[in-house]
Amino acid sequence: MMGPATQVAVTHPYTPPPDGMLVVETILPVVSGRASQRLEILCNLSLDRRARYPERVLGTHATAARLAGASLVTDSTGQRRIMVEGELQVFAWCLGRDGTFVLEETVPIQREVPLPPGDGETRNERVTVELVGEPSCGPGTIVRNGEELSVRVPVFIQVEGEVVGERRVFAYAQSNPNTLQPASWHGEDDPDYD
Repeated sequence: MMGPATQVAVTHPYTPPPDGMLVVETILPVVSGRASQRLEILCNLSLDRRARYPERVLGTHATAARLAGASLVTDSTGQRRIMVEGELQVFAWCLGRDGTFVLEETVPIQREVPLPPGDGETRNERVTVELVGEPSCGPGTIVRNGEELSVRVPVFIQVEGEVVGERRVFAYAQSNPNTLQPASWHGEDDPDYD
């Protein structure tokens, strides 16, 4: 146990200790990345022209959004991203030749959310994501692709993600408390205690 006059310095990465100092390695949990982004998902609800031919889209709605998982991916330039996967229910209320009808479809979500550059080496990283608020929709439009008709609905969701990992930190303690020297910090990485 260190006495009240013991001086301590923390550094990452490892640097050799000065004379009269002891070194202790410890592993700290750190947040290595956070991101928040509003995603636009273009959802195409398919139509059977022979059964229902829409004249216009009266309204749209999205509900039951859920995230099924997230993973950390890195592209060829080293940019880290959170890959978000999930699904949501999308509805379009349409006016057709014989009255109104509703289209409904479960739409998959698979999007990447970019992370800011990291500030140090971490290992054993874990990713968590969550939806913020409810999904919202823009106006639907009728889209023709060759012989196929669909109703395109833009859906907007807000996603927040966080990457937590472990970082090696080396603490230096003065081995002789009778020769006091000012404590100092080495390196640029301060632990994130959030």
